[in-house]
Amino acid sequence: MEDFVTGCTHFGHRAIAFHANRVPWIYKNSNYDPSKPFNFKNNNPKVVDVAEHDEALRDNWNSMVGRKDRIFILGDFAWKDHLKYILSLNGQKIFVTGNHDKMAQKVLSHFKEVHEIGCRKRVQKQDVTFSHYAMRSWASSCHGAWMIYSHSHGRMPEFENMFSCDAGVDVWGYAPAPWTAIVEKMKIVQNNIDRAGGKFVDGEFSAKGIYAKDPEQRKLETRAKNEKIMMSLGFPYNEKMWPTT
Repeated sequence: MEDFVTGCTHFGHRAIAFHANRVPWIYKNSNYDPSKPFNFKNNNPKVVDVAEHDEALRDNWNSMVGRKDRIFILGDFAWKDHLKYILSLNGQKIFVTGNHDKMAQKVLSHFKEVHEIGCRKRVQKQDVTFSHYAMRSWASSCHGAWMIYSHSHGRMPEFENMFSCDAGVDVWGYAPAPWTAIVEKMKIVQNNIDRAGGKFVDGEFSAKGIYAKDPEQRKLETRAKNEKIMMSLGFPYNEKMWPTT
């Protein structure tokens, strides 16, 4: 059994594909009329191919995650038709709810576990807090515990000496992050801490300016770091999974 983590897949969610700038599935709208007022839904110069988006995310997921593997899903799973997506995806699914997750209990029962806000788990002997939302401080953060989140679509800074990272698909090639890759990221953090003489960030920083002035640039920088880790671990490269814009 392998472990994976993901978040913010937003299956079926056209608006989020625009918001997160998921360029592989954004096209010019041939029906756009510049002589008419802009309308996000009805007169937009760009259009999202939602079916293609969903198919790509599903195929990326199933190409990496096996039926018996465990996957932590950190919220904002789908906009609608949740059960259809749940049943189409491999893995033993541990679900942490996000701000877009409105599902009946009958649908939620198809997850192996469901947690509100977050959960604390020991994954391969590592103490980890999983949440949809990034935290400034978490259980045992002062003792080397990790914090894994999504929600921000790569637009939150990842501090080089803080055991915390974004697991959302926008910075992981639109696919789940293998736990081996998360471990590699945290090894980099540990190396940074060691070079700094053992100093690390325990959430004791100002929230001012926490979003980059250019959030899209922040996402691309984080994605590039994760791509380097995935390539070093021998995962196959797919240009569409790792767009540079």
